[in-house]
Amino acid sequence: MNITWDAQALKQAKKLTAGKPGFFKLIYDNEDCGCSDGITTLWYIAEPEGNEGTIESNLGPILADRDQMAYLEEEMQITWVEDYSRFRLKTADGIINPFMKFYNWVK
Repeated sequence: MNITWDAQALKQAKKLTAGKPGFFKLIYDNEDCGCSDGITTLWYIAEPEGNEGTIESNLGPILADRDQMAYLEEEMQITWVEDYSRFRLKTADGIINPFMKFYNWVK
């Protein structure tokens, strides 16, 4: 599995994490999303929780819960949507999340 960050997304990721050490993690968030299965969300965490697999990327490894990796595609891209100040997760076949929320849990 591989994720390619475009140039603007790389710039925003570095800005939003403020140089603090941590790990990006894709999760299926089902709180307040109005859906039963959840929606892909990007977190920045201090330490892995222990149940993750790794997705390679041009920003470094991205974590994802092993049981949720089945819902992801082999090749994905993260872009930055300037008008909404959000990341977008997409594949060659379509968009997984057009306006992906980002939570920085590293204090």
